[in-house]
Parts: sequence; C-alpha cells; structure tokens
Amino acid sequence: MKNYKANELQAIQKRQNYKHVALFDSFGNAIVKFNTNAIDPHIRLTEILTRLNSEGLPDGTYIFKGKNSPSKNVYSDDYTVIKGKEQTLSEPAPVLMSSQNYNPDVLSYDSALKMQVENERLKIENLNLLQKIEDLEIQLSENESLSEDAAPNLFESGKSFLTEIVAMAAPLLDKHFELKEKQLSLQAMAMQNNMNTRRPSPEQAPEQKTKQHILKIEAVQNWIKGYQENEETYNKLATFYNNAKSQNDFIESLQSEPELFNDFQNNVL
Repeated sequence: MKNYKANELQAIQKRQNYKHVALFDSFGNAIVKFNTNAIDPHIRLTEILTRLNSEGLPDGTYIFKGKNSPSKNVYSDDYTVIKGKEQTLSEPAPVLMSSQNYNPDVLSYDSALKMQVENERLKIENLNLLQKIEDLEIQLSENESLSEDAAPNLFESGKSFLTEIVAMAAPLLDKHFELKEKQLSLQAMAMQNNMNTRRPSPEQAPEQKTKQHILKIEAVQNWIKGYQENEETYNKLATFYNNAKSQNDFIESLQSEPELFNDFQNNVL
C-alpha cells in the first residue's frame, strides 16, 4: 500500500472531491471526526492538516479517510499518511473491525443476537394472533347454528373480521419462518464447538441470556485490546478476530496458541 505525506492530501481531495473526510490513528481511533453535511469538507481537511503538522501529534502512521455519504454503512477510501521520517516508523497495528466490515452474507455476533430477539418477539405475536383466530372460529361456529334471520349481521361481521386477522397474520408468519431458518443455521455453526461455550442456567430468562451474549462479545474485544502494549501478540489476536466468521471460528484459531487460549478461558469464557 502506498504511503502519503500530509502535503499530498490536498491533491487527493481535489481529485476525489470527497464530501466527508476524517483522520484516524493506526488503532482506529478518531483524531479528527468526519464532518457533517453542514460543514464544508475543505474546512475539515484544513483541521486535519493542522493536526498532522502539529508538534503535539506524535510521529507515526495515520489514516486519512474520505467518502461521499455520512452513513456508517458506506465504506471509506483510506490513505496511509506518514508523519515524521518513514524509515523510523513501525508497521501500523491492525484495527479491530466492527461487524459491518464483515461479508454481508455472514451474520455478525451482534446482528445474530438481534435476529434471535426479533424471532422470539414474532413468535409471541403469532401465538396471540392464532389464539384470536381460534376464539373467533369457535364464535362463528356457534353462530352458524343460529338461523340467518336471528343474527345475520353478527355472522357477516365475524367472517369479515376473521379475514382481516388472517391477512395480518400471514406476513408475520412468513417473517417468523424466515428468521427461524436463519436461527437454525446459526445454531448449527455454534454446535461445532459446543465444548468451548457455556450454557446459561435454565432459570435465566431469554432477555438475560441475550444480554450475557452481548457482554461476552464486548469482553472478547476488550480482552484483545488489553494486549495493545504487546504489539506482536495484539497483531496476532486482531488477525484471528478480523478473519473469524463466527465466535467459534475465532476460538478455533485461538487454540493454536495454548497460553493465550488458557488466558481467554480464564478471563472471558
């Protein structure tokens, strides 16, 4: 990858005409955040150049980012910027990627958990609708035994209401089955390394289980960041994490390093 100097950024911005620009360090921390639509990108570029030329900013490797949409889901163009003498600088440490940087066909940990929560909510909605349909069918069955002259309006109103309920329930059921299919695929992957996961106790509520899984994801990232002072170990763990398509995939890679795996078991699992 080509490296750039601070004085080359103006030429890059002139060619690309980015609407949003920012400056990050090699660990992914924002030095100068992306400008909003209300702020001219040239003004933000001036701020970036001021920081890069400041004696207060240490020499090192920085990332200049440019994109044309403020959305977090839009990938930026990244340029490696060298502050100071290039030959005296070490290689930048890899940045832990967020879930949105994974292949869109692979569920991130967080999105998978949200999917499971949504799946449970839809199941409850479906049960409520099915109960209403069953109650209404019983009521209509009783009304059918009456003469048409005795209660024609009630019978017709009931049939109309039943039709509306079925129309409402059908999309929910379709969505439920779609989410359930994805959930089963996710569970199949998790079973490959079941010995390395902890099962929550039966008395725990579904919401508590979800919160624990989310906390475990954050714990994994915090554990990795705890090795930032050990550059070689941190780079290795960040590579394992960034290349993993699931938490089990990460654990399998980690098992190739017994000491780190034991530390992971003691502090995260």
